[in-house]
This record gives sequence, C-alpha cells and structure tokens, in this order.
Amino acid sequence: MNLQTHVTQDSELVVTFFGHMDAQGVKSHQQEFAHLEQAQASQIVLDLHHVDLIDSSGIGAIVFLYKRMRNRGNSLSLIGIHGQPKTLIKMLRIHSTMSVSWSEEDKHSANLVQQAKS
Repeated sequence: MNLQTHVTQDSELVVTFFGHMDAQGVKSHQQEFAHLEQAQASQIVLDLHHVDLIDSSGIGAIVFLYKRMRNRGNSLSLIGIHGQPKTLIKMLRIHSTMSVSWSEEDKHSANLVQQAKS
C-alpha cells in the first residue's frame, strides 16, 4: 500500500491510497496514520479509488482515524469506494456512520439504470 496527500483549495486534506489496505500496508504506514490523526485539517478525505482490497486492519485504521477526528470536532469522509471494499463497508454499515461516496463507475451505472426506468 502506498499513499499520497494533498490539500485542496478548501483546506481539505485528501489522502489517496494505492494497493491493498491490509495488515501489512497499515503496519508499514503507522507513522503516516499517526500524522493524519494530528493533522490540523478540519476535514480529511480518504480517496480509495485505487484500493481493490481492504481487510480488518484497513477498516480498523479508518474507524480509529474517524473516532479521533470526531472527538476533535472534525470530519472524515471516504470517496471512490468500489468492489470488495464497497461490499465490506456496506456489510459493516460504516456508510451509516461517516460520509461515504461510492466510485464514479457506480454513479454512472445508477444513472443508466435510472434512465432505463424512465
């Protein structure tokens, strides 16, 4: 797993993950997660467009960061979720707790289905 960060014009901290968000990846990036927890941004966005697999360690890292942000009065959101991560996040009902935006492919598919129904 690799990650890149950048700050938007709206002062959101966007963290883009690449690869598998699994025990090995989370462990190898513990320092980065600790820095995210201490970030001064009021909004952190985790971009999961490039994540095809997430396990309990990845979910744990997300939930841990979410709780830390919420306790400070800040927010955390997830974008670009698809495939296995989407299935797991829906199964665990994480999307009912924090802001989640599914991948653009899913939005496009939903629009096609909606147009077909019209």
